[in-house]
Amino acid sequence: MKPGTWTAVVCALVAGTLSAPAVATAQPEVRLAAEEVVVAALTPGGSAALLGVMRWPLDYVHRIEVIDRLLVDEDGDGSVVLELPEGLSERSAWTAVDLATGGAALAAPEDSPTLVHPVTVYVADQTLLDLHGYLSLMVVRPGNGADAGAWFGLVDDGGGLDADGLGDGVSSVQLGSLAPVGATLALPAVPTQFAAGDVVVGIDAESLLAFVVTPVERNGAVTGGAR
Repeated sequence: MKPGTWTAVVCALVAGTLSAPAVATAQPEVRLAAEEVVVAALTPGGSAALLGVMRWPLDYVHRIEVIDRLLVDEDGDGSVVLELPEGLSERSAWTAVDLATGGAALAAPEDSPTLVHPVTVYVADQTLLDLHGYLSLMVVRPGNGADAGAWFGLVDDGGGLDADGLGDGVSSVQLGSLAPVGATLALPAVPTQFAAGDVVVGIDAESLLAFVVTPVERNGAVTGGAR
């Protein structure tokens, strides 16, 4: 991979029935270089919730490195940088969400697999339903209020965060089981319910397929779709 080579997919907001009227939302940009990840076009002085998965080839397996960070734009220039001590893996996928607006973007090195995975993520009360794969999962509640934040978890069928604990091919995750992203900011407690405008981000650690969606509640209260 040549330094600075990257691809990006901007995720446009699809408004849900409880969301405010649809408006143009500025989307961040994720730029990948040999030793760093740059998130640009952020709300000046704001923060980016960043999630990345890198696969490093070993003899017969891959080492998986998951990175979740909340990066603060301290100088107000609308961009933040994450340095990568081991460099950027050619097999990786990255997502970033502007914590102020909910605008989101995906990026991957040019030789990585197909990036965008179209899914619908359903919720019931405080539980994410019908998840598949070995997921690095992030839930972002954008805004400028005290409840804005980002929360993270590693989800595997039958694993510790799978609500039913069964290896039945599908995972369900309770919102309260997630942990605050990174340690950059003092985040509020995990919300007890999903709300319109929440953003759900996932990257499958095996396939590197990624999604950024707003959740759809089975009873129709919180709706949305692919961003």
